Amino acid sequence: MTISEIKKKYKDLSSIDLEVFLLNILDCDKSTLFLSPNLKLTKNQSKKLEKYIARRLNNEPVSYIVNQKEFYGLNFYVNKTVLIPRPETEELVDLALKLKPKTILDLGTGSGCIACSLAKFLPNSQVTAIDICKRALTVAVKNADNLSLKNISFLQSDIFSKLKDGSSFDLIITNPPYIKTTENSHMSTETLLFEPKKALFAGDDGLDIYKKIFSQLKAKNITFNHFLGEFGFQQKNLMLNLLENDFSGKYTLLKDLAGITRFVHITK
Repeated sequence: MTISEIKKKYKDLSSIDLEVFLLNILDCDKSTLFLSPNLKLTKNQSKKLEKYIARRLNNEPVSYIVNQKEFYGLNFYVNKTVLIPRPETEELVDLALKLKPKTILDLGTGSGCIACSLAKFLPNSQVTAIDICKRALTVAVKNADNLSLKNISFLQSDIFSKLKDGSSFDLIITNPPYIKTTENSHMSTETLLFEPKKALFAGDDGLDIYKKIFSQLKAKNITFNHFLGEFGFQQKNLMLNLLENDFSGKYTLLKDLAGITRFVHITK
């Protein structure tokens, strides 16, 4: 089939999804796809497209099907062991870049999208990326290698447990799991079916990981100049209560571009 025929046959499929599949299979750019309606797929390419579409109709996220997601203008490899990077988290990277930190610790790095983006755009910095999951770290390392990053290192650790007591960083940044274990109504079917639960849910109020982070900061005497974190859109008051216990007068809550209070910035 030609590109034009494919678009007609699969008109009920999202045009964006179909475009992503064709770009991946044909390994071409958007202009080539647009200007070549009579380009014909090979038999193998057609079979691959059919498999992609079958998986998509089964609610599997497009990013897992093509093993790729763009984040902060960079292409990241992703699979089902890591959360798919979200656009709002790019705003967390924006906040971090403005601080121009020299030493950075990324907690719960997952795909490595935050750590790798900071390492890429702050080439004079040194980034340490931590995750408890070995398989997630394998993905993050792959992304750092694909981006030829030399100023980043990786550590398998349950938050700060493998770090030396008294460690210090210009910036600690995190986008941890923060969804309540009982909160499914706001989540898409594809997220619930395919994305890793450990990267999504964090206890009855969704802040279990933050509680653990703040507890370990004290216990291991970890210091920082800045702490940036992302949290859920219904957690403002819960986060305020948590912050008041340890960081009264030292924090600011920030809104995302949609006007939702989503980020916390703590200073020493």
